[in-house]
Amino acid sequence: MPLRRASCSPRRSAASATTGTRSSTAGTPSLPWGLEIHGKGAANTYHPTFLYEFLWDGLGVLLLLWVDRRFTLRRPALFMLYVAYYTSFRIYEETLRIDPSAHIGGQRLNFWVAIGVFVASVTCFIWWQFVRTPSDGKPGSRESLRRSGGAQGPKMAVPVAASGSAGSVGP
Repeated sequence: MPLRRASCSPRRSAASATTGTRSSTAGTPSLPWGLEIHGKGAANTYHPTFLYEFLWDGLGVLLLLWVDRRFTLRRPALFMLYVAYYTSFRIYEETLRIDPSAHIGGQRLNFWVAIGVFVASVTCFIWWQFVRTPSDGKPGSRESLRRSGGAQGPKMAVPVAASGSAGSVGP
């Protein structure tokens, strides 16, 4: 069996079509890892976008682990970077797909959603890391509690040992 194509059973192909993993450009991929569906020949080879996404996500884990160790980020910033990283590839991946989907402006709906989520996550990351101050002057924030001496909650009753011996309780 040549390394160029991998055949899929009809059951796998149907599952691929419903989950959106069977994808291609307008023509057949000229790359050696084109995925053949239903054994119909070179005219029916597709990009294995699930493989591309798996490799991209694996690289993303390594990159985000490095960023987390190298830089000091505020709490949700790493998640926002993950969303931006994932959607940046998803935008490209949506241009490869040919399975049925709603189209707006000549592109798949998922393409536009990925662009919107990418812009939102990058905007949120920039605001959260560089523009926003941790307290923003809001009462009850960590910074305002730190300046005022902390939150005032209920006091805990702790029994005090008598002045006699350390082990005795009471008068």
